[in-house]
This record gives sequence, C-alpha cells and structure tokens, in this order.
Amino acid sequence: MVAAVDGRHPAAAVLAFAFRAAQLRGAELWVLSGCDPRRGPLTAALDDWSAAFPDVKTATGGWHTPDLARTLVQASASAGLTVVGSHRRDDLSGGVLGPAAYTLVHQAGCPVVVVHPEDGAPAGPDGDGDARNRQ
Repeated sequence: MVAAVDGRHPAAAVLAFAFRAAQLRGAELWVLSGCDPRRGPLTAALDDWSAAFPDVKTATGGWHTPDLARTLVQASASAGLTVVGSHRRDDLSGGVLGPAAYTLVHQAGCPVVVVHPEDGAPAGPDGDGDARNRQ
C-alpha cells in the first residue's frame, strides 16, 4: 500500500486510513512524503501510528520531482491501494481534488482512496487529536 502525505503537514486522516487499511489487509505501508520523511512533523506522526499499529510494517520515501502526479501514478503501479488526501474544496465548481489527486484517480495502477479532512482536528492513533499538534 502507498500513502502520500505532505511532509510539512502530515495529514492525520490519511495516515489513520492508511494504517487501518494496511492492518486489515496485512500489507506493508509505504509512506511517500514531499519532504524528507526522516525529519519534521512526519517523523513524530509515523512514530505514533507505528506504535499504535505495531503489526504494520512501514517504509518511507520522498518525492523530489516537480511532477507529483507522475510519481504517485508510478508508485501506484506496484501497490494494492493508494491513499492520498485532498486539501482543495472549491465551493464554486464543486471540485475537491487537487491536480495530483485528480491525475492519480484517473491513471493509477490500483484502487485510490482520497481522504478528505473532517472539520476540526482529526484523531490521532490514541484518539486525542492530531499527533502533530501534541506537546
């Protein structure tokens, strides 16, 4: 499985869905990040989710390309499921997918789940809010 998150602001809703789906499928989870996945808020978030789901084997990787959509489509070719988030909510056109998620949904080599953030802070693995906001 592949989960793609913005490494500067890891999406708790994407990680929550991805870890739970990986556990149910007995699958390894490859977390792709737009930043170095060994630094910043993503490290703490992955540590929390890995502790909550110790049976989910994880690997991390970064994308260092201006063409995020192509990178995600390529990663999806060897995945059983790809999980991405959506930051965009356009009330005028009704669109909710950014360009990378839109391309992925139409060209992926596997099923794609687009997780939309809920209003308020999504629950972390222990249920007490987004892991990146803990002190």
